[in-house]
Amino acid sequence: MALTAGGAIGSVAAPLIVSAPALDATAAYGVAIDLNAFGPIPAVVNTLTNTTTGDIVLNAHGGTTIASRVSSSGNVTIHSFSPLDVQLGITAGGDIFLSTAGLSLSSTLPNGMTLSGTFTYANGGKFDVTIGDLGTLHLPGGLDLTATPPSPYPLNITQLTFSRGDPLANSVLVAAYNTTVAKQALGPSIVEEPPKKERRDDKKAAAVCK
Repeated sequence: MALTAGGAIGSVAAPLIVSAPALDATAAYGVAIDLNAFGPIPAVVNTLTNTTTGDIVLNAHGGTTIASRVSSSGNVTIHSFSPLDVQLGITAGGDIFLSTAGLSLSSTLPNGMTLSGTFTYANGGKFDVTIGDLGTLHLPGGLDLTATPPSPYPLNITQLTFSRGDPLANSVLVAAYNTTVAKQALGPSIVEEPPKKERRDDKKAAAVCK
């Protein structure tokens, strides 16, 4: 699917819902897309560009391969909820946020991420990477990370997190998740506390057995 706009494509509060195995998206004032939220499948993003002002926000349910260099005048945020492969890097006028940590029933393992190319962002900005459960960060030169390395991080990453346990503990992921249609999958059964075990009164049990 090819999307081109002289204005914006979707918004952070109301991202455009797209179902397609391939995507080209170019806009001047921001891109916000929920890709395959209702039927998670791996997708290829051939173009992801924002030229004038605003941010790029892509939620790719089922995983995605981004085959060209991502470019935005503002921030770039990509949550794949499954494997993410960025093949030619990212240029952002603001910050970069990348994540494979899943928050919905669309999540599939492994949650690995592959980063290739060059990554540039605003001076003093952030390059925040979060790897989901059982995921590995694959970097150029055959470097595979499965635990947070000592600083400085590779590729100018300013913060690198390997998610373990409840992804709801990550405020960045929760904020992104709450903007997607997939939030309908987040029911009480996911966040409720486990049922408490019944207390056994041994004294009473002993009295009954007399």
